[in-house]
Amino acid sequence: MSGLHISAKKGHVEVIRTLINKCPDICELLDNNYRTALHVSAESRNEDPVKFLLESFAFQDLINKKDNKGNTALHLSAASAQGQGDLNILEIMLANDSDIDRWARNKDGIAFSDIILSNKQLEGIEISTTIMSELEREIASIRLEQSEGGEEKAEQKQQKDGHHQEPEVKQKDYKELASLNLVISTLIATITFGPVIQVPGGFDQNGFAVHGGKRSFLAFLILDSLAFWFSTSSILIYLVGIVTGRKPIKMIIFLTEISLIIMGYAYIEGLRAVLPSTPSTSIFWWWSIVVTTFTSLCYVFSIFSMFNR
Repeated sequence: MSGLHISAKKGHVEVIRTLINKCPDICELLDNNYRTALHVSAESRNEDPVKFLLESFAFQDLINKKDNKGNTALHLSAASAQGQGDLNILEIMLANDSDIDRWARNKDGIAFSDIILSNKQLEGIEISTTIMSELEREIASIRLEQSEGGEEKAEQKQQKDGHHQEPEVKQKDYKELASLNLVISTLIATITFGPVIQVPGGFDQNGFAVHGGKRSFLAFLILDSLAFWFSTSSILIYLVGIVTGRKPIKMIIFLTEISLIIMGYAYIEGLRAVLPSTPSTSIFWWWSIVVTTFTSLCYVFSIFSMFNR
């Protein structure tokens, strides 16, 4: 057991904060049961360490880590709950802004709600609305299974298992999508920043852009600048989301797609600025307009489809 585990077990939040600030990789240390510090603090019923670790950026990828029995920290918190104070920890873990996987099941196929319902030490204790909403869903699904028989029962069970797995898959997909979006936004910002250093067509003897007097060159600069600012805005919003714990995935993807569309048109205007005006270049220019517009419409369609989910 590491120093981080011991601090989590004892409830020493300041020690945990110091350890993580000095060495963020310490969060990945596991004990003999493959448990993280969040597992230990949840099992030890220490509210402050649980809250701190859930909000810690260095711990975000470990919140739903499973031990050697498939239990997450939420499972252990439910199993060790003995009173109203322990339920407060569960309520923190189930908060709307938490990335905790409330549908996770251990190797025995048990969810945290199953543990709460079978915990005799919680009998007669008032349970908050946040926890009750999860329990009511579980009770409703159990009653549904009991009332249905044969083939219908198997079908309902299959649908239930699918609903349990869907949030976990969706959450994982969102994280991967956000990471991919960050890479794409960074590439766009890097590419669109290039013309500031290397202007298309180069400079004349006086140090001015060779094509600076063309309208197409001015249009290129405007579009390139817009693409740069949209992509950097996407990056900044993502970074702010990491600090605040809220990541507006749809917003940053929207900004990145808009920057891609604008960058496509900036490419066309850049070609117009540097290429001579001939019939062949005009055909190529119109062909580029058609392709870029078609691609842009596909982007717009995907954006509306994503927002309407």
